[in-house]
Amino acid sequence: MDCETHSMPTHILRVFLAASAVACVLAACAPPPTPVAGLPAPSVSTEAVQPASISTEAMPELIGVMTVAPEATPEPTEARPEATEAMPEPAIAQISGAFVKEEVSVTGSYTLDPATGELVFSNDFGVVAGPDLFVVLSGASDLSVDYRAFSDMVVHSAKITLGPLARTNGSQTYHVPEGTDLAQFNTVVIWCESFSVAFAAAPLANER
Repeated sequence: MDCETHSMPTHILRVFLAASAVACVLAACAPPPTPVAGLPAPSVSTEAVQPASISTEAMPELIGVMTVAPEATPEPTEARPEATEAMPEPAIAQISGAFVKEEVSVTGSYTLDPATGELVFSNDFGVVAGPDLFVVLSGASDLSVDYRAFSDMVVHSAKITLGPLARTNGSQTYHVPEGTDLAQFNTVVIWCESFSVAFAAAPLANER
């Protein structure tokens, strides 16, 4: 500083000194600097964060959106018994018998279907012609006696007339009335109504 001041012109020196004096005065008179206030430390809340509340008015719509419909559970089905085929009713056995001589000679046989009541004479049926002949079912049963005794049994036993004898030979068909109890009858008889005589008869082997 001294070297510089000695080498400076006088007028410049004076200006320099005056400026220095002013600077010193200003420095002395200036107020102390105001300290800068520090930024406050951020406060940390210790309270638990409360979840945001959802308006109950919006709940149905929200639930409707979020709810997944459960899968439909199939209803249990009851085990059904397998249908069984109806067993056919056992067929009723046909009844048959061979004609034997009572008052007159005879050949052939008959077959009776209990289910239909159809009584059929065989093709080889043949009997001696006579007056007022009928085909009847009779309760008389003993074919071992003579024709008179047998005829008397026919008169005094249950009897049902199937119809007049159609002809004296060959196959022919008669019908037992529906509802007839065959258990009451024991023989098929070619019956002469005029003289109350059995011309011929065959056993009726019905089930009892």
